[in-house]
Amino acid sequence: WGFLRGIGLVIRRQEFSPAHITITVESAKVGAPCPSCGRVSRSRHSSYTRLLMDLPADGRTVNIQLLVRRFRCRNPACRRRVFAERFPQLVRPHARRTERLENLLTRIGVLLGGEAGARLSQDLHVPVSPDTMLRLLYVSVKSRLSRNFGADRKRERGFPT
Repeated sequence: WGFLRGIGLVIRRQEFSPAHITITVESAKVGAPCPSCGRVSRSRHSSYTRLLMDLPADGRTVNIQLLVRRFRCRNPACRRRVFAERFPQLVRPHARRTERLENLLTRIGVLLGGEAGARLSQDLHVPVSPDTMLRLLYVSVKSRLSRNFGADRKRERGFPT
């Protein structure tokens, strides 16, 4: 699980069963930057656990229990009073799958579509529905289109892209 250590996480516990692997991790950092103002805070407010699905390993599903700390923003000019630390290399805010798994599922969806992609993902020990496969495709295409549209608009206005 070297990639977890590489992004500043500490493994607290590992549990293995014939069908699942569960890894409990938390940040090794003392504080976290406020997403609104960027000021680093060390003033802890509370914490909670997120359950994330990751790429399968050894024919088993892998779940990551991510212990997320909430901090108080001490910047008086900032509108955000309490914020949760973020892990952009691992997972998007509010997501339940790691970025690595989302990328794999999106690629499968591009190649196979919804139904066939869902069947393959089931065989790979990553159960998702055909609707989820299509939703991932939609989000991927939508983000690419918006990036291209923004570049086209800049080009029309004479800005370099």
